[in-house]
Amino acid sequence: GLNVSVSTFLLNCPNVPNGFYGSIELISRMATDRFLANMDNCKAMMPYGKGWGEDLFCQKCLDFAGVSHTGDWHLVTDGNCHGPGRPPSQCAPGKSAYHPLKSASVWTKCWRQAMGELPLTARLASPQAPS
Repeated sequence: GLNVSVSTFLLNCPNVPNGFYGSIELISRMATDRFLANMDNCKAMMPYGKGWGEDLFCQKCLDFAGVSHTGDWHLVTDGNCHGPGRPPSQCAPGKSAYHPLKSASVWTKCWRQAMGELPLTARLASPQAPS
C-alpha cells in the first residue's frame, strides 16, 4: 500500500517503462508537495505536448523531483495497461477501479461482474479490430 508519511507514489501497470496509469493515481501528500514545487521546471524541460497524458507527465515530473515509487499490481484492472484502450477482459471482484469502460452497457456488465451478479466468463464487449 501507499505510505502517506513519505514521498512516494504507486505504479499500477507492471512490466512497462512508465507504469503510472491514469485509471487511478495514488500519490502521498509529501510527493504531491514535491510535484507542485517542481511543476514549472517539469513544464519547461519535458516534451509533454507531444501526446503525453496527465499520468505520464505526472510520473515523469515525480521521477524528476526524486520521488520514490512502489508497485501495486492488484489495485486496478486497466485495459490500457498493455495495449490500446480496450475494456478489461473481465471485472473480477476486489479491485479499486476498472478501466476503460466507454459505454453504459459495458460499464453495467463490469459492475455486475464485480458485484458477483454476472459470471466472469461473460464477455464485456465484442472483440474489435485494432485501430
